Amino acid sequence: MTLPPPQPGQILWTDLTVPNAEQVRDFYQAVVVWTPSEFDGDFNMMAPGNDKPVAGVCHARGINADLPPQWLIYIVGGEYRQAAKACTAKS
Repeated sequence: MTLPPPQPGQILWTDLTVPNAEQVRDFYQAVVVWTPSEFDGDFNMMAPGNDKPVAGVCHARGINADLPPQWLIYIVGGEYRQAAKACTAKS
């Protein structure tokens, strides 16, 4: 089955970036019953009975090292030139 391409405005992915990813992974596994799968040193979390990741739990490192613990939401944008222009426009 081929999925349609993501559309502008659609939430594509969410991940929780924290300094204690293993503890947070274990919390969501126990409380929400998500099953973790290691991915590139971080964790994809799968809903019960599903092998498709629903969210990520990530170590606060690299460009995210100084972020406070938080859920990061990735949204599909439209045409990037228009989006960049809108972001830099003065009100």
